[in-house]
Amino acid sequence: MNEWGDIKTAPRDCRLLVFCEETREPFVAQYMISMVDNTSDWIFAIAQNEDGEQIAIKCTPTHWQPLPKPPEPSK
Repeated sequence: MNEWGDIKTAPRDCRLLVFCEETREPFVAQYMISMVDNTSDWIFAIAQNEDGEQIAIKCTPTHWQPLPKPPEPSK
């Protein structure tokens, strides 16, 4: 699949290439459910704030496609 699909059809059990309208950029992201408050969203990074707490950096994607296969190992 090399075409963008509607985000509503995206699998939620793996990392994907997602397209975010607000930034007009693609990101590798994974759908995650928070263990703290049971909310869910597409997360593309985890960072730490000044207090040392982990925070999720997320976007609201509109489209997705699978990640390409990695290159073959060098010989």
